[in-house]
Amino acid sequence: MKIKIKATHILGVIVAIAAFFFIHAEASYLISYLKIVKGESFHTAAYYILNVGNIISILVFIAIVICFSKYVKNGLGSYLILSVLVSIAVVCLLIFLTGKALMVGNVPEKIQNMMTQPEKVLLFSFFVILYMMALIGIFVISFQLMVKRKIKYLEYITAEVKEMEEHGFGKELAVKSEDELSELSQSISRMSVTLKEKIDEQNRQNEERLQLIADISHDLRTPLTSVIGYGELIQEHIFTEPVKCKEYIEVVNRRLADINTMVDQLFEYTKLNQADYQISKKNVDLSGLFYFIDSEYSRIYRNNQLSWKLETEDKPITANIDSEKFMRAMENLLNNAKKYAVKGSEVIMSVKEQDEQVFIFLSNEIEDPERLDEKKLFDRFYKSDEARSETSGTGLGLPIVKKIIELHGGQITVRKAGNRIEFSITIPK
Repeated sequence: MKIKIKATHILGVIVAIAAFFFIHAEASYLISYLKIVKGESFHTAAYYILNVGNIISILVFIAIVICFSKYVKNGLGSYLILSVLVSIAVVCLLIFLTGKALMVGNVPEKIQNMMTQPEKVLLFSFFVILYMMALIGIFVISFQLMVKRKIKYLEYITAEVKEMEEHGFGKELAVKSEDELSELSQSISRMSVTLKEKIDEQNRQNEERLQLIADISHDLRTPLTSVIGYGELIQEHIFTEPVKCKEYIEVVNRRLADINTMVDQLFEYTKLNQADYQISKKNVDLSGLFYFIDSEYSRIYRNNQLSWKLETEDKPITANIDSEKFMRAMENLLNNAKKYAVKGSEVIMSVKEQDEQVFIFLSNEIEDPERLDEKKLFDRFYKSDEARSETSGTGLGLPIVKKIIELHGGQITVRKAGNRIEFSITIPK
């Protein structure tokens, strides 16, 4: 197993070694002091105290090393324990130095003499209390200095959260350690970024809804205005010019049919874009579907002064699709070719199977290809001629195709090749 040594581990070992020597030294000084007070007859008790001190030193050393080993999480708990131990080590060092100073010269004899004088015992006790209070103060100051970095980091996190509350999400917090505070910073950063993305997505959807309403209003205004206008003309000439009234009624019917088509496609597009919308897929032999397309659209294209060519492999091609939705996408694509293909040109569709995928290509010749922006073809309500006053198309046919293909787990792309435009569809089998 690979062991990764960290700075905390090294510091823990150093503190453990220091604690070992401090405890051992204090036991030795205690023995020396008791020898002075009680005399050389203190051998048995001294031996006992020294052994107990050594055992405690070893146990403290092992405990500190285990605490900061790789088997224990290097978190806030470990850091607080380290802070306490370092603060205790500082206090032990002062005690060690104090003991060393008390053993200099004839200081032990003076202390012994002082303890025999009742009037000086109170003064000595007062100094001992002050010394203990100083040790406690040094411990507190050392501990505060150790945890100050963590407190500053916690204050930093608090300030950043307040700034997010005031100025919005999306900001990431700096990670300055490897403990629970760092995990908290990372969680806050992830939450901040996620909320920013969700808010941006919600704003984008709101903008799309507003744009959708604007586009629908724009595209419905022209046919509705036409219907109202011709309705007024019919009222004016219904008895005087029956022939003209008949022509007006035919125009009104066409406009109403356009409106009906637009509403149907809008309803379909909205339904396909619902988050919980599901399609019913099953394994289907595509040969039958493309045979129907070949027989149906060869006649339709011929009636529209277009020639038709279908290229397929001489073997069954199966795919996991929703037949109804897939045919809807093909019809929209083929009708788009019928609408924009140059009269007298050829519409070509090819189908092939490769690497557990089905590839479908449809190409046709178009007029004025430089005016066509293929990057916008799948945008809602986009029309290549940008003539929004015309009702020949709703601009929703190709977006519906794209959404249906994506619901099948596939993708559709488009490119221009000279004066032809080619749609490429890929769907998994």
